[in-house]
Amino acid sequence: FYLHSVGRLLISSLPAPAHPSSITTLDGSDLEYVDNYKYLGVWLDCKLSFQTHIKHLQSKIKSRICFLFRNKASFTHAAKHTLVKLTILLSLDFGDVIYKIASNTLLNKLDAVYHSAIHFVTKATYTTHYCDLYALVGWPLLHTRRQTHWLQVIYKSLLDGEFPRGAVVGIDLLRIAPLDGAHFLSNHDITDPVTHAKLLELLPGAQAHVIMSDMAPNASGFKEMDHEKLITMSLSLIDLAAKVLQTGGSLICKYWDGALAHQLQQKLSAVFRDVRTVKPKASRKESSELFFLARSYRENKIV
Repeated sequence: FYLHSVGRLLISSLPAPAHPSSITTLDGSDLEYVDNYKYLGVWLDCKLSFQTHIKHLQSKIKSRICFLFRNKASFTHAAKHTLVKLTILLSLDFGDVIYKIASNTLLNKLDAVYHSAIHFVTKATYTTHYCDLYALVGWPLLHTRRQTHWLQVIYKSLLDGEFPRGAVVGIDLLRIAPLDGAHFLSNHDITDPVTHAKLLELLPGAQAHVIMSDMAPNASGFKEMDHEKLITMSLSLIDLAAKVLQTGGSLICKYWDGALAHQLQQKLSAVFRDVRTVKPKASRKESSELFFLARSYRENKIV
């Protein structure tokens, strides 16, 4: 079960480790910098220089957009749309995955390239608000696509194969791009009892093996207030677990380090036999982002 910025994802089977994939950059060269690429961007080698890779990717895509702009008179509107969709967008999707933990400042460079691609397809002026740009072509924001990253990873681990090994249910306040074989509750709040009822209908046996949460409030700039909001959101998962998590199940949730983190840990320890703090190796050292990994759930589901 996964939650992302007040969105979530439920899985009824534990994910198996993903197999390393063969990944290439836009120009076809191997990504030699990646020691052990497992599709899941947050587990990349922590020594990678994301700035170098993003600049390289941006440069490659930018040169192709410049070529398209120089020859735009030769293309019909439909041809422009197809060219961008088959070339530029695929590269930006690749960037979303590989640079999942890069800073927003760096990822803004990819956003700028994305906007240029939309300008090529449309006749919108450069003063057009970016939200209106996306509406003109019907494409999602890069930020929205990044939010579905964990959903895609779990989907590939469980369902993307000849023999699917589990069920995936994703829940998010925002719209989630569909994936064949996975269930999604877009525009739903995980704290809403109505959402809980729909979730129970979608889960096989009305139970989940794992709840994964990456949800977080929109940052206000006031660390203490943001920390308190995130702890409150994560505490709501304990109530959800009582309804859907099977005995012996696991839960992982994000929190920002602060005064109330111990309170969340105590609440989790009351219903899980093993609770520990984890931080992905690729997570920036200066980041206060941490995760509680709670295993061996020992309370029965509430009917």
